[in-house]
Amino acid sequence: MFVPHPSPTEVFSSQEAATPDFNVIEQGLAEQVGQNLRVVRSRLGFSQQLLAERIGVSLSQYRKYESGKDLPRLHSALLWSIETGIPTHWLFSGTGYQRWLNVPFRPAWIPILSFANDAPDWALQSLQAALTGMLGCYEETEPLHSLLDDRKNISRQIFQEEYYQAVSEKLRLFRVRLGMSQDDAARVMGISTEAFRRYETPTRCTHFSINMIMRFWVATETNPIELSSDTPVFKYRLKQRRNFGILLPLLEQLSREQLDQLNTLLDVVMGMAGDKRAD
Repeated sequence: MFVPHPSPTEVFSSQEAATPDFNVIEQGLAEQVGQNLRVVRSRLGFSQQLLAERIGVSLSQYRKYESGKDLPRLHSALLWSIETGIPTHWLFSGTGYQRWLNVPFRPAWIPILSFANDAPDWALQSLQAALTGMLGCYEETEPLHSLLDDRKNISRQIFQEEYYQAVSEKLRLFRVRLGMSQDDAARVMGISTEAFRRYETPTRCTHFSINMIMRFWVATETNPIELSSDTPVFKYRLKQRRNFGILLPLLEQLSREQLDQLNTLLDVVMGMAGDKRAD
């Protein structure tokens, strides 16, 4: 799903390894992330108040995100993905980080991905059958799996300090495995050594911005998801990414007319889901 990038051993094989110019990469970053947030929210028909409540921030703070005055913290971005069903990396569509992404962004897909996020297994089977039928793909494919139970288990868990403690510990282990000093790690991420030390100290649990996780990815080619391994968040995101891996290639083949037909069908299926829950 991602464009190949130099390996961590290539990046850190020399003290003279080039450091990406993050000042250039991040020009206009907050404004574009804010625009992407607005696109997703409007497509889902959510109010700012509703989405702010779902990701656990104040309305005034959420408005700062959409207006480009601030960037979401890592845990807020994860909750946003869990609540909307949209990949977190879509937040970086159209930004300077776009060239490190090989994931198509289509606003017309937003309601479909949100449906997949909220649907029980039987409804996901209906979605998959509709997609394969429209495309004439009748070979057996890996089935989509519901995320509902996993979402119930972790939606608020990532507010807990234990999540950032896990990320902090993995960051330190990764650095040690590569034989890097804290100064080296800070240099390639374009931050001060003191800032990196805060990220790597579990007892401090620094809640860092989403651009820091992108800097880590760009500088090391290590997928940031690995920093949360062995946590409920990690297990959920693996399942979510697996569903994306099944859905996105199929959605990319649909015409505009087919997308409209699919969204109409999903409205009917969601109505049936509501009836089943009532029963």
